Amino acid sequence: MPTRKLTPEELEKARPLLEQLRVSLEGMSEGNPELLFAYRRKIARELTYDERSSPAERKSLKRRKLIAQGGKCKLCDQPHPAGLGSVLNLINAMNGYTDANRRLLCRDCDLKTQRERAYTGEGAQAEDRSIPWSAERKSKGTSTGPCRGSPS
Repeated sequence: MPTRKLTPEELEKARPLLEQLRVSLEGMSEGNPELLFAYRRKIARELTYDERSSPAERKSLKRRKLIAQGGKCKLCDQPHPAGLGSVLNLINAMNGYTDANRRLLCRDCDLKTQRERAYTGEGAQAEDRSIPWSAERKSKGTSTGPCRGSPS
């Protein structure tokens, strides 16, 4: 099932919230770039945990899946040597990191699944230019592409 995308109207509704958050963080940091960086990191990390759960919770889930699947990939049935190289694969993004919504796959099966869903590889787009503020930030030089530390 594809992940729901926001419409252009919904994206416009989100824009003021994002701008308000940026202004608040800049005010809280009082001109200190290191503090601003730390606040941004904290907010990003907490929002990620809301969606994906904490690393400790994901590690525990991975361990449970490894046991439940008999140490094998859910798709190809090949063994995971001590769980190394295995990936917690999402069945439906909106359902989160729950036991019922995750399966443990080998890297090859995970990559194949992602390509089929156009998440990585040739089918994926590095940047969605339909997102109004994405194109705007790109034109201002404040967006560096898919990986914030590398040029697009």
